[in-house]
Amino acid sequence: MKKNFRFMVLLLCIALTAGMLTACGGSAAPSSAPADASAETAAAPAEDAAPAEDATPAEDAAPAEEPAPVEDAASAEDAEPASDVAWPENALGNVELPLVDEETTFSIWMGVNPNVLKITEDIGNDCVIWNELAERTGVRLDFDVCNPDTESEKFNLMVASMDLKDIISNATALYTNGGEAAIADEVLIDTLPYLTPEIMPQFCKLMDQYPDAVPEGLTESGWLPGLPQLSMQTEGSTTFGCQIRQDWLDELNLEAPETYDELHDVLKAFKDEKGADAALLLNYAGTGLNNGLVQGYGINGLVADAAMSEPFYQVDDVVMYGPIQPEFKEYLQMVHDWYAEGLIWQDFMSNPDFQNPPLDVILADRTGVYYGEVTYMATITNSDPDGDIRFVAIPDFVKNKGDTIPFKEERAYTVATPWSISSACEDPELVMRWCNYLYTDEGALLANYGIEHESFEFNEHNVPVFTDLVLNNPEGMSTTVALFMYCMDRGPFYRDETREQSGYTEDQKAASEIWMSNLSVGRGMGSTMINAEESDKVNQSYGDIKTYIEQSVLQFITGQRDLSEFDAYVENIKSMGIDEVTECYQAAYERYLNGEVVEMGGPMGPPPPGAPPPP
Repeated sequence: MKKNFRFMVLLLCIALTAGMLTACGGSAAPSSAPADASAETAAAPAEDAAPAEDATPAEDAAPAEEPAPVEDAASAEDAEPASDVAWPENALGNVELPLVDEETTFSIWMGVNPNVLKITEDIGNDCVIWNELAERTGVRLDFDVCNPDTESEKFNLMVASMDLKDIISNATALYTNGGEAAIADEVLIDTLPYLTPEIMPQFCKLMDQYPDAVPEGLTESGWLPGLPQLSMQTEGSTTFGCQIRQDWLDELNLEAPETYDELHDVLKAFKDEKGADAALLLNYAGTGLNNGLVQGYGINGLVADAAMSEPFYQVDDVVMYGPIQPEFKEYLQMVHDWYAEGLIWQDFMSNPDFQNPPLDVILADRTGVYYGEVTYMATITNSDPDGDIRFVAIPDFVKNKGDTIPFKEERAYTVATPWSISSACEDPELVMRWCNYLYTDEGALLANYGIEHESFEFNEHNVPVFTDLVLNNPEGMSTTVALFMYCMDRGPFYRDETREQSGYTEDQKAASEIWMSNLSVGRGMGSTMINAEESDKVNQSYGDIKTYIEQSVLQFITGQRDLSEFDAYVENIKSMGIDEVTECYQAAYERYLNGEVVEMGGPMGPPPPGAPPPP
């Protein structure tokens, strides 16, 4: 990786280690750190942190009369590990609870899976984990939620009125030009100054294990706009991808397709032999989840508010914009032809769930290939009255046998839909202390698995495993919905990437390796981030460009617009300013390659100029 970047990482690790030694040795906190929390709002880690299984239940725990001073607190490294619980493997210890003497409420805004919203919009009261967290920590969240279909619109209205919630989910993706611009415009705050051993001891302990995590989340100006999420597992994996009906392949004596041509033939067989009028299900963007169907052409092409990133990529270090490339025209022609043949669900643009297809279409034996989460396999199996449907993972498709998809990235630690602290929050330090609790042994267990004897039990190896409340919900919830109702599905917690595997079938366990099997490094852009000046330039035109592309892609696929107009479509996008936008990303990518990272605030110094200062 880049020499200067690694150097900055090394400095971060040294600074964090020094900070931890200072905290343990009783010296005053560095002057650059936020002011110490008051006795009413902060509690330091317990001097002798009890193991998770021996901890006094939160509802019986009395608040400490006098919070232990930080300098006397036991470090996470000295915390006694649990004696009879094998989880987590990397125990980080616990902190004294509650975090406050009097309950404190923070507001939070987020888009929520529409299948969850069918059950409840009162997330804070009806989802078990949030009440339990409030009882333990003294910090309660007041949720304001919306359907992902209206997430972008409602976010923009909230920002325009500056009626901001304390915590905002996915703000770095929803705000035009990301977290850099959001902090510069004083919508979000920089959370980096709060990553100190005094405020987040458990999280800071992980910096030796994850030296790239914080630098990869920084903006060009060295700000950290999203609350951190780290994984217990260091190897790369994925939890979503293409899935195919193996029982139909077996019945029709067909091999699993590898190329687009082979996929076409399989889809046609599904349609002709099995009556599948929606043989291929796509999400409303028409490119497969996270560019899954288009990347075999060597490009990115997904444009949607729900997308994890914009469709920029690089070839020989030259940044390209996928939706205007000749390869994208080839892709659109293919998908249009399949749509005209009746191989693609004719109403794909109407499905509001970006991540998973409509269950009723699948259960009606109308489809054989879709893009979705690995947990959706179990949802289908549990919902199939006959138990005959079997979907398995399949690698993304390529043009020619033996091709690979050149978009494998180095390990990335930043969460796709991060939580950020807004400038309206009056006590960001307490929010960060609350986040740190989710990295403790007790907090991580609650965040990942919920409440013992309800959503999980310990197995014979003393490892938590989900109960049927999550894996085979008696009320018919999918596993994805049940995870949301009883655990944390996103946000700043120490995530166990294997948690869903406690109830995985063999097909589900094999999925991640299959999905990654034909990926190669080549055209990704790493953690490239544009700076504030570039954000202003991009902001002038890119919103209109995205809207135009979203509309045009659907028109090309459905035949409302002929692909002979593709050149005119490209010229329109260029006239709207895409070349200037691409130049900004080119400059940012070159800085990334050169390791040009602005000196960071927090443990390494004061917040960068222009960042809203800590209170």
